[in-house]
Amino acid sequence: MEQKLCACTAALRHDPASAPLKSFREEYEGERDLSGAGLQRMTKKGFLTTALAVLADASDALSNTEEEKEKQEPDSPLQIPLQIPDLLACVRILSREMGGAEDLLSAAAFGLVLGVCLHPSSSVGVHHEGIKILTNCILQRPDSIACFLQAQGLHKLAAFVQRHTFSQLPEEVQMHSLQALYLILAQSAPATHIAVWDLKLIPTVTRLLNAAVESGKILIATQCCRVLYLLGGCGWLQAFPDESAAARVAALCWEFRMVASSLRKLLLLPLSQHEQAVSAAAEVLVNMRPAFTPLLLSRVTEANLGEYEQLISKLELQPKPKPQITEKHWDPDQPGVEEVKILSEGASPEAQMQHQNLVRDTRHHPLFSADLQPEEDCVLKALVALLEKLVDSNSIVAPATALTNISLLCCPARRRVKQMVLPARRDLHARPDQGDTLSAKLVRLMMSANSAVSRQISDFLFTLCDRSAARLIRHTGYGCAAGFLTSIGIAGIPPDDNTADSDQDSDLEWSKVDLVTGALAKAGPKATDNMTEEEKEAAAQEAYDLIQKLNATGVIKCKLPD
Repeated sequence: MEQKLCACTAALRHDPASAPLKSFREEYEGERDLSGAGLQRMTKKGFLTTALAVLADASDALSNTEEEKEKQEPDSPLQIPLQIPDLLACVRILSREMGGAEDLLSAAAFGLVLGVCLHPSSSVGVHHEGIKILTNCILQRPDSIACFLQAQGLHKLAAFVQRHTFSQLPEEVQMHSLQALYLILAQSAPATHIAVWDLKLIPTVTRLLNAAVESGKILIATQCCRVLYLLGGCGWLQAFPDESAAARVAALCWEFRMVASSLRKLLLLPLSQHEQAVSAAAEVLVNMRPAFTPLLLSRVTEANLGEYEQLISKLELQPKPKPQITEKHWDPDQPGVEEVKILSEGASPEAQMQHQNLVRDTRHHPLFSADLQPEEDCVLKALVALLEKLVDSNSIVAPATALTNISLLCCPARRRVKQMVLPARRDLHARPDQGDTLSAKLVRLMMSANSAVSRQISDFLFTLCDRSAARLIRHTGYGCAAGFLTSIGIAGIPPDDNTADSDQDSDLEWSKVDLVTGALAKAGPKATDNMTEEEKEAAAQEAYDLIQKLNATGVIKCKLPD
């Protein structure tokens, strides 16, 4: 390999057209690991330096002939009298390992490669090789994104994707281009911000998604959804800068209305055959505002679009009232002294009541409160099926978040999802977290070691219970819900109002249920029944000393009796 690469380098310096690039490419195309090829670093660096010089000449040739090409057929590719595709293929092969990627780590190198590969006049093969070089460099050296951005690479890649002819390129080229875009956005927050606000990529990727779904290109549609997931986290959850409130709402509605139709079609694909596509569609819904639910359920039409925009303007653009945040301190030496420190002032009671009334009015609006249609029910069933499919995976966060957003404001959807996910309990002898049912598995996930999973599943079940702690405890038991309820400011077991859950069977013996376990209390001897008074006193003193030690070291903070 060393000798062949040296021969290619020497030929490129004197007569590029005679360089044996094609034979080198054909011989080493299948090599995925070049570490054992005995290739010297200087040999590789010399070839890459020479290749960049050749690409610089090609870039000049492209620039000089642009005016001439305008006089020819507009879509005919420019024929460069060099072995550019084979040359780029050799660069791609060398960039598969870190050493080759390091030699390309400069804004000038990225500028040359992308300038030639993404030029409108370049051929499809040149496009493809350049995209794969970019992907290799990012995978081997994620810090190369800084050089990529410095070379205006994101602008060039976005312009390439935004061309009207992009959807007509071979599916493999489209796939690699979207994968490269996804890698860049996933590892660079500044790149995501530029893509959303400066390059306006959300409408572009949405158009590509719709075209892919219409033409049945499921793999392309799946990759579009992954890109939209990253773009939506920046674009759909933040305010549009330098625009009026009405313009922001109109843009939000327009963007999500464009994508909602394709998302519905992807969600309704057979899960057994297209799990990745359905999962990618659910990921896009993670960034969906709850107020967008009528758009997903196709309830917004041209006739009621104006009314809908006015409705969500009041709900989404007004600042939500924040509660007062306090922190309690106890002095271990003075158990009776308690200090309450206000960390931030909360909203006034009037503001909180106004927001609650606004949410209530929204939930009762026909766009949110109308009964579910069969096609809407199919969308919910698809998301629940995906939830059950991913119940043993960390990927369950996406469908759980999507169903939470849908259920927050749309009561018919919440009741339907609750019927499928958290049905009424008929047997109180088993704990809610016991069994192989979907509800039992979700209750167990409330205590998952993965904080993101436990938090989202707990919030999902809490939403299905209409944000009622009493209803949640009846379905899960306080033991499983205690951590979540404490994190949202609900300490202790709330009183049962006897109407805690309208779908539960009133004939069940709820008065005999142990609220901590969520099951009927089992009669049996207590641990202290066979203990003497001295043993009970010693056990109490041991527990007191342990709590006092934890309190003194700051592990817990609680008041102790005198």
